[in-house]
Amino acid sequence: MRILAVDDEKLLLEALADAIRKAEPTAELFCFRDGAAALDFAAQTSCQVAFLDIPMRDMDGILLAKKLKGMNPAVNIILAADCGDYAIDAVGLHCSGYLLKPITPEKVRRELDDLRYPLRQNPEKRISIQTFGNFEVFAPGEQSVEVGIYSVSGMLVQQLSLPIVGGSAQVSLAGKLSPGVYLVSVEGSKLKKTTRLIVK
Repeated sequence: MRILAVDDEKLLLEALADAIRKAEPTAELFCFRDGAAALDFAAQTSCQVAFLDIPMRDMDGILLAKKLKGMNPAVNIILAADCGDYAIDAVGLHCSGYLLKPITPEKVRRELDDLRYPLRQNPEKRISIQTFGNFEVFAPGEQSVEVGIYSVSGMLVQQLSLPIVGGSAQVSLAGKLSPGVYLVSVEGSKLKKTTRLIVK
């Protein structure tokens, strides 16, 4: 598990890091006191979980969370603050969790046990598909995927080649498909997944 921790206060970041290490000793933990530096790192290294302090000087945790989710929609964002004033923002961002300080290993463990996007073994070798809202493909480790959309009778309706950026690809199918039931096949360099898509 790769975990990102960001807080611009040195002592608070050290306390957060200590709580995370005690809660999940085997995690790869990357700590930053600067939101921009954390973003640069996240662009190069996929992290499954990000603990973000909310009030920070250079870039607050809300904006940082939006940018991280833009890179990887499946990242589990856990916001931290001294009070509950930002809880509505966390809900609006569909964050995985919200921690009130002081942060303890027990609080961190509870969040890691109830992630919005649960971690799987070898996630880089899996393809997952989300078909509510926009059509999203999560395929960490892939450069691109081929998507075939078929009618239930097996006729090819639409074919797409999607580049994978930050572990995922997203496309809007609004207005492109008639109402009905379709079969969707997503194929990467080594793996293939098929699911059902219902268009209303």
